[in-house]
Amino acid sequence: MKVVIMAGGEGVRLKPLTILRPKPMVPVCNLPLMEHILKLLKKNGFNEMVATLYYLPEMIQFYFEDGSKWGVDLSYVLEDTPLGTAGSVKKAVSSWKETFIVISGDVLTDINLREAYAFHKKVKASATLILTRVPNPTEFGVIIINEKNEIVRFLEKPGWGEVFSDTINTGIYILEPHIFDGYPENTPFDFSKELFPELLRNGSPIYGFVSSGYWCDVGNTDLYLQCNLDALERKIAMDCLFKEEKNGLRLGEDVSVSQSATISGNVLIGDNVKIGEGVQIVGPVVIGDSSIIEDNSKIKRSVIFPNAYVGKNTEIVGSIIGSYTSINKNCIVLEDSVLADRVMVGEGVQVNSGIKVWPNKTIEPLSTVTSSIILGSHWKKTLFGKQGVKGIVNVEISPEFSSKLGSALGSILPIKSNIALSRDSSPASRMVKRAFLTGLLSTGVNVFDIRSLPAPIPRFVGKELNVKGGAHIRTDTEERKVQIEIFDEYGINIKQDIERKIESIYFREELRRVPLEDVGAIDFPPHIIEYYINGLSKIIIKPEILKKSKYRIVFDTGSYDFANILSTLCDQFEIECFNLKSTEMNYDKVSKFVKDNSLDMGIIFTRDGESLLLIDKNGNILKGDDLFSVFSYAICKAKNGATIALPVSVSRTTEKIINNFSGRVIRTKTLPQGLTSIDIRQCDLLCGEEGMAIPKFQIALDAIATGFSFLEHLSMVGESLEEIRSKIEPCLVEKEVIPLPWGAKASVMRFLIESHMNEKVEFIEGIKIFKKKGWVLIIPQPDNPALEIYAEGTSFEESRSLLEEYKDLVKSLPETK
Repeated sequence: MKVVIMAGGEGVRLKPLTILRPKPMVPVCNLPLMEHILKLLKKNGFNEMVATLYYLPEMIQFYFEDGSKWGVDLSYVLEDTPLGTAGSVKKAVSSWKETFIVISGDVLTDINLREAYAFHKKVKASATLILTRVPNPTEFGVIIINEKNEIVRFLEKPGWGEVFSDTINTGIYILEPHIFDGYPENTPFDFSKELFPELLRNGSPIYGFVSSGYWCDVGNTDLYLQCNLDALERKIAMDCLFKEEKNGLRLGEDVSVSQSATISGNVLIGDNVKIGEGVQIVGPVVIGDSSIIEDNSKIKRSVIFPNAYVGKNTEIVGSIIGSYTSINKNCIVLEDSVLADRVMVGEGVQVNSGIKVWPNKTIEPLSTVTSSIILGSHWKKTLFGKQGVKGIVNVEISPEFSSKLGSALGSILPIKSNIALSRDSSPASRMVKRAFLTGLLSTGVNVFDIRSLPAPIPRFVGKELNVKGGAHIRTDTEERKVQIEIFDEYGINIKQDIERKIESIYFREELRRVPLEDVGAIDFPPHIIEYYINGLSKIIIKPEILKKSKYRIVFDTGSYDFANILSTLCDQFEIECFNLKSTEMNYDKVSKFVKDNSLDMGIIFTRDGESLLLIDKNGNILKGDDLFSVFSYAICKAKNGATIALPVSVSRTTEKIINNFSGRVIRTKTLPQGLTSIDIRQCDLLCGEEGMAIPKFQIALDAIATGFSFLEHLSMVGESLEEIRSKIEPCLVEKEVIPLPWGAKASVMRFLIESHMNEKVEFIEGIKIFKKKGWVLIIPQPDNPALEIYAEGTSFEESRSLLEEYKDLVKSLPETK
């Protein structure tokens, strides 16, 4: 007797459990739904089967293979495009001549199929629908049968006003092949909507067989949990449970249960599970293979998938925990919640009732989750944020992740390409760099390991080493995050189209793997610092003027160790320098040092030498827009008609200074990649955010080069830093970040554009709206569910007022609620 198992469904209503697996592979009592179906069919005498597949078919094929493990003959038919329930079955049985059964591979049932088959043969039906009765039929096809069990009426998913019976279609059919006559091959059509109504209209014998057996379509996560609990409580006849030990406890093999743990009720524990001291498990509960439940945790009325981890003192009540999900200590997961596969839950988290968390999400420690996390993950289907890839060490950026990212980068480069790789001095960066390096080597890319040096150095020396690009890895100890920045052969962060290529390869796992003879090599190039210092010296056009100034300066390199480079350059240009190395950026400390020692200025380096702040001899700090104004003044006065590139967010004050010296302004995006969208050869200075600037002849972000170039121009204009500062109007830009749902960003931007069609606007990045006395700039953040709002008026008060006006406007939109 032959069977068609319909196993192509995506299980949309069962999300998030079906995002990383097809619905037939969702486990009930630690076995996939489809395995229960195979066991039922075998038990009822059916042994020749074909499964129709569409969504993630390889998972089903890999698990079941040819079915011989279950004593059946199983083959497969794959749909390139959805053919509907009847269309897919017709494709599967095109050569069959005898009666066959159709059954879903994603239901849970113990219906007596042999009895139904005998009924079908007895009444000589063309089609027999196996029926059952349910209290709420609105989610199913409702059926009316007469006293002969002939179907006289049916209606698919009626509203309560249309309900005319509690008898519903289970989706299990016994059919004769001739019913498909008249329907061409590869034509989409459906059993309930087209084929069965047509049979009814034509007077074909179509019957209903009402079964008293257990049946559940596992249509949503509530029903999924209930199915598991029903099985444990023996509401369904199932012969696949482990041997019952005592009092409802069923144990797999190699289970370790602490003597102080207490287990009560109906509980199923899979193979290789570890239950710690003081754990309380109150059934019905299912715990999947190779899971770990740490000391003093409590599990009640829940299903835990294989390879899950539950930390100490954690409580899970009435919930579903996916595979490879890790829940840290001291957490609470309340009723009706679902944490899908590979969710990382930080310490002390509370997940409120009814929450659903999609796969691969991370919940920060001490959070209270009050709404479902669907799109608001850290990675979202993108890896790159505003500046590279950034995430929590060993949670979002693990060795496995880093190796895969390195492989994705290497996969877009030619075999035997060269890549420069460096890091800061933290152990976490070293770990990530080594994993990233391994991924590169596996794709046949060679690595120049520049070890622990500031980011500007590998960016600069790339042209000396003939590399195709590079990467620098740094750690933010305050946020406990690591950041991977990838740059091109010129040392500039890769463009967004390259980021998308890497992301596509990463998520689709189309990683290149080379044979033994093509595996990449590691080289440790010598004289890197010498290359950098020699190159940097060449950007100083008039070294004699700089030497005459006899500057006295204190440098603070923070946690980065490049004081020797600064000292060498200072000796070369006859600058008296003092070096500080604050573990935390202490501006007051540097400011005091400048004043106490009557120095000309202080320079504080941040972001691993990629950005800087200045402190004048009076101890005043210059950063951001004020810093760019000072830079622009010095360069434009030294060279009348200079060209300066400014991000679209930088103050009009800086633009006025440039215009006053007959200079030219080119506006760019705020992202580092925005600097590559212009002809850099035209520019005397390129400015980025947070004190990052690029002097002419040095393409990459380099605060060391910027600092010395600024000192040269300061010498050329013959003015001190504080004198220039006193001549410059204050920059009035106000900025704020507004959080909002991920899905709202695009619709909010559309509203802003549509509502300002008749005003002067710019679209260099986001939308910049020009008002009578200022401007407002709104930019969606690429790596967070948030908007950045900048505003500038003619005073701080007007800037703040303009910012608040647009904050209120954004927050008033329905999409942001």
